[in-house]
Amino acid sequence: MPKLSQETIAMLGVGIGLAALILTATTGLRAEIRELRSEMRAEIRNVRTEARADREILRSEARADRESFQRQIIRLTEQHGILSARIDGIRNRPGPPEGGPDG
Repeated sequence: MPKLSQETIAMLGVGIGLAALILTATTGLRAEIRELRSEMRAEIRNVRTEARADREILRSEARADRESFQRQIIRLTEQHGILSARIDGIRNRPGPPEGGPDG
């Protein structure tokens, strides 16, 4: 077996140290990536849950608005009928007789 010089041994030590450092860093980065993915999935679930709740609130508000508008339309229709009846009553009221005391 060939004999290695001190310089070669030192370079191998540095290389092994760098490889170990890279392996440690890579392992740490992979763990961080997994953690971030997990956090992102949890956040996405939260956002979806909030969006679902917001949609329900908006539907409820829209339903209430629609019902309110329907009640207002019914009231306006009733008031229109009352005013029409009053106008018809005024139009059909007998006027002063022609040829009265002045005539």
